[in-house]
Amino acid sequence: MGMEHTAANAEKIRGVMDGIINDLEGYLEMFRNHARFLRGRISRDKQEGEVLLQTVTSTLNEMRERNERLVDERNALKSRIEQDTKDLKASEDEKHELMNQIRELEMNNLDLKEVFQEKKGIENAFVKKMELIFERNKQREALMEAKAEWFKRYLGMDIIPVRENVIKIVFSRICPEDSVECFVTLDLSMEDAVIDLFPRMYDLEKANGVFRECRSFHDFLAVIRKEFRREYSGI
Repeated sequence: MGMEHTAANAEKIRGVMDGIINDLEGYLEMFRNHARFLRGRISRDKQEGEVLLQTVTSTLNEMRERNERLVDERNALKSRIEQDTKDLKASEDEKHELMNQIRELEMNNLDLKEVFQEKKGIENAFVKKMELIFERNKQREALMEAKAEWFKRYLGMDIIPVRENVIKIVFSRICPEDSVECFVTLDLSMEDAVIDLFPRMYDLEKANGVFRECRSFHDFLAVIRKEFRREYSGI
């Protein structure tokens, strides 16, 4: 009976142990499943963490770039403000200088009016003088034209203006049918007035000597005509 009781106890203990082992295996499987779940969760969290880290890093970079742009814009704005301040001060200085000049002009206004009136009087006198000179020149030109026409018609001479103070006197009725142009050119501003003549009966030095010896312009022209006719008397 003692042996049976012992065997029964052993069987009972074995059953208890088997139950414990089964429970342990169940717990172990549960722990394995939980471990697999945790590993998967950790992997997902790691991936999500990496994505989150990249997002945060990108955001930080954008914020840093934006901050740098804002700093540059602030510095540029500060420089513009400083330049505008300088320009404003310069404008104020110019304004004060201009106001001082205006005050000086106002103080000298009476003197300026007197100077203006004086200059105006001088201008009017000058205009009148120029009008008189212009009128005298017109009269002289008309007289010269009349004389030139008289010379041409009655003396066979045509007086042609070449340039200022220079005239060319062409003689007609010297040679048959006026086949050769006989002329003398005078620069009335020079002491040796004869600067050209044709035909060359003599050189310019002698021609100027004749010009100085003659008592008048008409006498000189008469001498030249006589010499031209003598030159062509054999034609």
